Order: sequence, then structure tokens, then C-alpha cells
Amino acid sequence: MKSFCLMLTILIASLTYSSSHAVTIPDVNLAAALREALGLGPTDPIPQMALEKLGSLDAREKGIKDLTGLEKATVLTTLELRDNQISNIKPIADLTNLTELSLGGNQVSDIKPLVGLTKLTKLSIYRNQIKDIAPLAGLMKLKELWCSKNQISDIKPIAGLTQLTALNLANNPISDITPLAELTKLEKLYLIENQIRDIKPIAGLTKLITLWLDNNQITDITPLAELTKLTELTLMDNEVSDIKPLAGLTQLTWLRLWNNQIKDITPFTELAQLKSLNLRQNQINDLTPLAGLSALTELYLGANQISDITPLAELTQLTRLSLDDNEISDIKPIEGFTQLTFLKVYGNKISDIKPLAGLVQLRNLLLNGNQINDIKPIAGLTKLAQLRLSDNLISDIKPIAELTQLTDLSMYDNQITDIKSITNLTQLKKLWLFNNQIGDITPIAGLTKLEDLSLWKNQINDITPLAELTKLTELRLLSNEISDIKPLANLTQLTQLWLQDNQISDIKPIAGLTKLTDLSMHDNQISDIKPITHLTKLTALSLQDNQISDIKPIGNLIQLAKLGLDRNPISDLTPLANLTQLTELMLQEIQISDIAPLTRLTQLIKLTLLGNQISDITPLNGLTQLTDLNLWHNQISDIRPLANLPQLIDLTLGRNQIRDIKPLANLTQLTELRLQYNEISDIKPLANLTQITELRLVDNQINDISPIENLTNLTRLNVKGNPIQDMGPLERLLNRLPNLESDIQAELPNTFVPDPTILDLNLANAVRKALGLNRSDPIPPEKLQELEHLD
Repeated sequence: MKSFCLMLTILIASLTYSSSHAVTIPDVNLAAALREALGLGPTDPIPQMALEKLGSLDAREKGIKDLTGLEKATVLTTLELRDNQISNIKPIADLTNLTELSLGGNQVSDIKPLVGLTKLTKLSIYRNQIKDIAPLAGLMKLKELWCSKNQISDIKPIAGLTQLTALNLANNPISDITPLAELTKLEKLYLIENQIRDIKPIAGLTKLITLWLDNNQITDITPLAELTKLTELTLMDNEVSDIKPLAGLTQLTWLRLWNNQIKDITPFTELAQLKSLNLRQNQINDLTPLAGLSALTELYLGANQISDITPLAELTQLTRLSLDDNEISDIKPIEGFTQLTFLKVYGNKISDIKPLAGLVQLRNLLLNGNQINDIKPIAGLTKLAQLRLSDNLISDIKPIAELTQLTDLSMYDNQITDIKSITNLTQLKKLWLFNNQIGDITPIAGLTKLEDLSLWKNQINDITPLAELTKLTELRLLSNEISDIKPLANLTQLTQLWLQDNQISDIKPIAGLTKLTDLSMHDNQISDIKPITHLTKLTALSLQDNQISDIKPIGNLIQLAKLGLDRNPISDLTPLANLTQLTELMLQEIQISDIAPLTRLTQLIKLTLLGNQISDITPLNGLTQLTDLNLWHNQISDIRPLANLPQLIDLTLGRNQIRDIKPLANLTQLTELRLQYNEISDIKPLANLTQITELRLVDNQINDISPIENLTNLTRLNVKGNPIQDMGPLERLLNRLPNLESDIQAELPNTFVPDPTILDLNLANAVRKALGLNRSDPIPPEKLQELEHLD
């Protein structure tokens, strides 16, 4: 009995201790993760004693913001916190038993709390907001460090981390990699998307197996010559032309050199272990050095200057081959590639595809943009899931009738009229047949798995066959002869519907398509838009060129980001007042004068109001996010409201009544400015708009052109039709900007010539010839004034 009482006392004391020493975890998501790791119920207190014994925690993607309370988990060795919303990591500062820590995909900028975590062997801090990595300098046991996608430029703090075997510094603004020179145990190094030119510091890292250097500014790859253990090397998007240093890297199995300046690939001759080679977007025309690389299973040669692929004939182990965007007409050398599952040869000069007939393992075949008219050779490729035949000369598609595994078929831009052959392709999810000569779409009726259908620019008037295609999410029927859209009424999964350029007047059938986010119906005969009232998920709506006068139904579509209403007889914009998510609004030629309802549309980036009757632009005063504004051909004289729009890049104010342009003086982001056909005489306010590349000042009253003399970014200037007195500033500008010359010459005023110098050399020589002068003679003003005829 005494023993039982003693046990009961201990149990009660233990429970009392646990309850009274529960750890407070303010973040509910962290608390839930801890309870799950400790085997507790969803509302149980978290005992400090239990937390102090927790050895590992996986709390990735839990929405955690606050780590308070985690400091009690002092024996943690592994902590996984990736993809949360953490910014403050102070609570883990004393978790000194940690050997593995993942903080990737958070909002951390300050990593000083990591200073004392000296047992760490693996640390992930990628995709944060870190600039300073000095706190890592003392973490001498680190073997793996993942720091990609931060804001790190100085990597000196990691110079002493000599135990590192894997280091990822991709997607940072790093230019100097000297601190890597002593990290001689590195086996994997990732430096893609930095600002690196000099790679000499890695020349001694001879244990490297994997090295990624894509998207830098590298021209000289000599330092790679001794890295003979490399099996994986990527140098895409650099400026490499000489690849001789790679000749000795005979262990390479995976090599990517996409988008460089390589012509000669002779150094590849000895790289017999290569299995995957990417040379896309270079300047290669001779493939002979590849002839012996029989281990290749993947070869990417698109966007080069290749016409002869004979050297590839023996590479029969290839499963993936890309030869797109070259000058190939003969594909006979690949007829023996019976292992191919993926073949891309679009954008060539191929007409005969008979060599493909035996490639029965193909699942993806891209032949678009060639000169093919006969597709019989592919009739037996029954494993095909993706087939691209667009932009050819095809009219007969009967050979595809048995390709019943197809899920993706594209044959747009051909000469197809009859599509009966697709009747049995019931696995199709994507079908693009636009820009053909199709009138009857009955064969599509049974393709009930379709999700994406493009039939635009055909001769379709009856869309009844679409009525049962209820899995469609994207449907493009623009530029046909459709008037009745009742068959669309049940296509309730649609998110994108394009019906522009048809003969539609009644849009009631779309009233129930409430999942639509993108609806285009411009260039029809629509007047009543009440049916769109409840399409509240719309983010893009195009209704230009219809007969709409009442836009009240649009007022309910508060998620709209893009709206086009050009050339409709609209007079009242009040329904737009609550569309505060709009970023792009087009109101061209709609007869409006009052734009007050636009006042609250402060998210607008692009606004088009040309061809209206607007005189007061005060409502634009607060639209400070605008970058593109078009006010062409209105009745505007006062542009003071524009002074508050500092983000403007493209501004059109032509054909108004503007005299004073001082409000433009501080719009220093402007690159394109059009002020033609106004009443401007003083252009001094333009003097500091040094970012301008296009400036149009035609037909104003400008006589002093000197304020634009220092606009040295100009590429296009038009000052025709102004009474300019002194052409000197323009001459000096032309001397500084020789590329501007041809753009200016045809537009220079020709009514006043106080200076006999004619800037255009060809015109000057023609004048000299007419006046009987030598090519080097000056042109006297009095002679020029006597000139009556010029050829």
C-alpha cells in the first residue's frame, strides 16, 4: 500500500510539473508541428521536458512566422523549416546541437543567430533576403552549404570553410570567386546566374564532379582544363567560343553549352563518355566531331547553322534529339534512330519525312515550320502522345487517324478543310487547328477529354459539336463566322474564352460560365452585356468595337485587371469607379469627356484615352503607378495633373491644345514622348528628360531646339514643321549620336535654311550636282536660294 501511494505521489508530481512547465508557442502553426512531432493531441500543452528531448523536427511548408518557444528544444540535431514565412531566427541561436538546418524559402535577412551553431554540417539558407554571410565564417564543420537566390555579393566569409564538399551560390550578384580557391574538397559547385567573368580561382578544385556556371559572363574556360573528374558541367548563356580546354575532360557524361559563340566542336572528339550534350543556340555547322560519341542518349543542336546531319548517323542510342531552327532538308541520316522517343526538327526546310516511318518508339514529334505536305510516313507511329505539324503545307490529315494515343495535336497554319480523321483521337486534351479552312467541326464532338481547343481563323459558323466538351478550360474561336453561341452554355469549366471577330450579338449563353477569368469578345455586334454581370472571376475582359452604351454590368467585376472598351458609344464611365484592381484600361474613341470615375483606379499602369473629348485631366492626378498614358487627340490644354505621375515611361499627348509643358520637367523616367500637333514654343522643360529615346515634336511653334541637345539616348527624333532658327544644336546632337542621323534626316524642317550645311550626305551631294558643284564644295546660301529644281 505504501508503495502504491508513493507511485501515485510521483505520478501526480510529474503531471503537475509537466502542466506547470508547459512551453508557450505563440505561432499556432509551429505549435501544431511540435505537437505532431511529440505525439500530442491538437490542444495538449507542450511540456518543456518533452521539448527538451526532441531530436528532430520537420516543419516545412507549415506557414510558420514566429519561432518563439523553439529555443527550449536544446537537443535538436535536425531542424527542417524550409518554405515558411520566417524572418527572425533568434530563437534558434542556442540550439548548439544542430548538425542539419534548413531555412530555405523564407524571409530571413539577418543570419547572426547562426554564429554559435558550430556543429552544423549541412545548412540551407537559399531563397531568402541575405546579403551578409559573415556569420558563417566560424562554421568550420560545414560540408554542405546552400545559399542560392539571395543578395550575396561578398563570399570572403566562406573562404575558410575547407570541409565543404557541396556549395550552391547560384542566383546572386557575385563577381569575385577568389575565396573559393582553397575549398579543395568541393565535389559539387553551383554558380549559375551570377556576374562572374574570371573562373581562375576554381582551377585547383580538382575533386569537382559537378560544376554549374550558366548565365554568367565567362569567355575563357582554360581554368577548367585540369578538372578531370568532372562528370557534369554546364556553361549555358555565357560568351564562350573556344572549347579546347574541355578536350581532356573525358569523364564528362552531361555537358550543357547552350547559347554561347561556339563554332568549332572538334574538342569533343574524345569525350566518349558523354550521354547528354546540349549545344543549342551557337554557330555550329559541322557535326563531324560528334560522329564517334556513341554513348549519347540526348543531343540538343537547335538554333545553329546545320544543314548536313550525316555525321549523326551512327548515334543509334539516342532517345532525345533536337535539331530545330537549322537549315536541314534531308533527315535520312536519322532513319536508324529506333530508340528515339523525342524528336524536335521544327523550323527547318524538310519536305520528305519518309525516314521517320520506322521510329516507332516516338512519343513526342515536333515537325512544325517546315515544307511538309505528305504525312503518310507517320501513320504507323502509334505511340505518339504529342504531334506538332503546324505551319506546313498539309491538306490531307487521314494518316493520323490511327494515332489514338495522341493527347496533344497541333496542325494550325496549314491548308486543312476536312478533319474527319481526328474522330477517333479520343485521348486528345489539346487540339490546335487555327488558321486553316475548316467549316465543319462535327468530328470534334466526341473528343470529350479536350481541355484546350483553338479553332480561330477558320470558316466555322456552327459550333453545336462543342456542346458536350465539358472538360474544356480554354477555347479560342475568334475570327470565324459564328453568330449563335448557345452550344457554349454548358461548358462551365471554361477559364479562357476568345470569341472576338465574329457576328455575335446575343451573349446570354455565357451567363453561367462563372469560372471564366479571360473573356475576349471585341469586334462583334454586342449591345447588351448584362449576361456578364455574374462572371466575377474575370481578370481580363475585351469588348472593343461593339455597340455597347451601358456598361453597368461591368461594375460588379471587381477582380478585373485588364479591360478594353475602345470604340463603343459609351458616355458614362461611372460603373468603372469600383474596379480598383485594374492595371490596364483601354477607352479609345468612346465619346467621353468626363473621366472623374477613374480617380480611384490607382493601380492602373497603362491607360489609353485617345480620340475622346477630354479637356480636364485632373482625375489622373492620383494615378501614380501609370507607366503608359495615351491622351492623343483630345481637347487638353492644361497638363499640370501629369506632374504627379513620376513612373511614366511612355506618354502620348499629340493633337491637343497644349502650350505649356513645364509639368513634364520632372518626369525623368520617360523614354517615349509624343507632343506633335500642339501649340508648344518653349521646350526647355524637356532638357532634363535624359532617358528619352523617342521624341516627336512635329508641327508646333518651336524656334529654339537647343534644350534637346543633351538628350543623348535619343534614337528617334521628329521636329518637322517647326520654325527652327538655329540648326546648330541639332548638328551637334547628330555628331554625338551618329545612329540618329537616318531617323532625323527625312523629318528635318526644310522651309528655313539660314545655314547652308545640309546634314544628310546623299541630299547634300544631290544639291551639289544640281548646282554644278564638286562633291567637296561648300553650298553657298545664295545658290541654294536660287535652286528651282532638284532630282
